[in-house]
Amino acid sequence: MNSNHWIYLTEGNQTIVLKYIGEDPTYLGHILRVQKNKAIDARFQPLFINDIIGDLLGHEYIVPLKCIPITLTFLKAIEIAINNDRPDHRRARTIDLNQTWACIGPDLTFNSLLTVEIKPKWGFKPMSLYIQEKYKTIKAMQCRFCMHTWYKHNRSDMNYCPLDLYSMNPSRMKRALKALENEPMHDKLHINHYYPHDNNSHNYSSKLPMATDILDIITLILYQEPLLPRLKMLQRDLDQLNIEGIFPIYKKLLEQDQIELPMYDIDIWQQVVQEFKERNKSLFFSGQQMTSRMERQLIYEHVISAILKDCSIYISITRNNDDDSNRLLFFFFAIIYIYISYYPVRKDVCQGIKGRK
Repeated sequence: MNSNHWIYLTEGNQTIVLKYIGEDPTYLGHILRVQKNKAIDARFQPLFINDIIGDLLGHEYIVPLKCIPITLTFLKAIEIAINNDRPDHRRARTIDLNQTWACIGPDLTFNSLLTVEIKPKWGFKPMSLYIQEKYKTIKAMQCRFCMHTWYKHNRSDMNYCPLDLYSMNPSRMKRALKALENEPMHDKLHINHYYPHDNNSHNYSSKLPMATDILDIITLILYQEPLLPRLKMLQRDLDQLNIEGIFPIYKKLLEQDQIELPMYDIDIWQQVVQEFKERNKSLFFSGQQMTSRMERQLIYEHVISAILKDCSIYISITRNNDDDSNRLLFFFFAIIYIYISYYPVRKDVCQGIKGRK
């Protein structure tokens, strides 16, 4: 694979995304995701995303991924080539040169007028009966995202609230999208406008029909799709104990040296999903007796919920080539994909779970 045919597109905490610009039909219209330091086995990601997240959320919303082998020579060449393109605040973490596989998937900017990325975050206020009395009022009044924006970033001027986006009220949804669009670009807390073979990403209005309000279009798409209500329900139902209930369970198992949570066994994750679907979804009550198996089940569910709370939604808009008319009513169709970063269950990860309280 020729490293000269891959260019920097974007990156997150876990991966760097490369865009293919060559002519090989094998890779044309695709992106490559290479992992940063402490990479996990990339071959597990397509299985987890398709069999676990797809089963819960719906396969129609999942980006089809597959793995291809990569070489050390390729990774070293890419690391040098993209260094100047990476934002300064991301350069502390570099490409993991030990990885031998990478995920390849469709380039959602390929032949599209506009591709939008939205990171919706948490869509609910916790209702767990494990929430301590001193936290009940604030957790009932404020969503977690708004609390953490103030606490971690000392900001009270954030206009975006995830509850607006998840409300399924078009005016509130558009308000949330507007707030995201105006938000400074950090931590993917914004709407990204990507254009194929074009660096003028800010000038998207010139590429769309006159009098088109892109936020109205995105709002309509999200309003008509069952994606956000489904995502909200799963985030909530997979995290019934809240961090205040789940961390003591993990701590107890850790102290008893009983914490055995295999990371890469897809059969275990499938069993977790099956048991979740079959279980009575009534709220767990504080002090309820649980078996060790149920405690492990709830830890796995908490991890899946955390993944869904940090997903990205991609909406790709393009022209309808089946119609010759120039009217505004049918220019666009949208494909909504969700990209999931898989966070393995490790002791060092779980020990940090308390920090999210």
